[in-house]
Amino acid sequence: MLLYPDSKDLINLIARDEPVSPVDLAQTLRQRDTELVLSWSNVIETVTFRERNIRLTRHRAELLQQLPHRYILALPPLIRTEFRAAYAAFEANNPQRAAIDPFVHKWHQVLRDPGQRHVLDPYINYEFSDQIVQLVFNNPEVGRNTDGETSFYKNEVATDRQHPAAVRHSAHWFRAAILQTLINTGLRLPPQTFDEFCTFLEGNPAVCPGWLLFQEAYGDFCDNVQDLGQRGDSPDFSHIITSPYVDAVILDRRMAGYARAASRRLAHETGLGQFDEAKVFTTLEDWINH
Repeated sequence: MLLYPDSKDLINLIARDEPVSPVDLAQTLRQRDTELVLSWSNVIETVTFRERNIRLTRHRAELLQQLPHRYILALPPLIRTEFRAAYAAFEANNPQRAAIDPFVHKWHQVLRDPGQRHVLDPYINYEFSDQIVQLVFNNPEVGRNTDGETSFYKNEVATDRQHPAAVRHSAHWFRAAILQTLINTGLRLPPQTFDEFCTFLEGNPAVCPGWLLFQEAYGDFCDNVQDLGQRGDSPDFSHIITSPYVDAVILDRRMAGYARAASRRLAHETGLGQFDEAKVFTTLEDWINH
């Protein structure tokens, strides 16, 4: 079983022994044959501090390293990987070819597209905690949700909300999102091929499940105009994209609400088990007691 934890729960776990100690959680994970899924977002949010403290960063990283775990691609490379595989499946007229493996062997690989090489890859003793300490030491602002980033995010949301809901939920808007993602992926298609590829995606929702769930959850968020957004929403949305690839995911309560609603709707429309609202939990304690 694969369990994706929210950074808030990881911080409570390793800083306060809540709801259990790391030792007890490790035992529970092994008893349930479960691994934690660690990403760029939930790790970097857990090990960084308002005032840089490299010793505590290493301590937290070492505690995480001792838990049964594996690593998953971060949002941009995961989405790019989905779309490249989807386009290859489209060219082959075989949706089954779109299935991807989003997991990597080392944490420093989560921000790279699969297949890209790095000088550090052969260093078998370059451990998870070493990677984190080096990154945080050389980039003291990494992983911090600044006021500037929060303002930019809220402005982007406000811009999207200027469009009526009917427009945001239209086929034209959906295809515009596909076009932007293709550009970000480095795929530029002729108009006719683009239209055919969009039709392929619409008819095969399983080929880009992380991207699709993100789009649906973000659409629900935009519909809820009373929710103005909060600091840290951007990495929280990146947690949502992992849901189709894990057996259980823990999300902030607000994000869990959007993820559940989107999963429920997609499951009803597609009949696919990838979109299962029952896999969404709001706390680590809920999962332990489940």
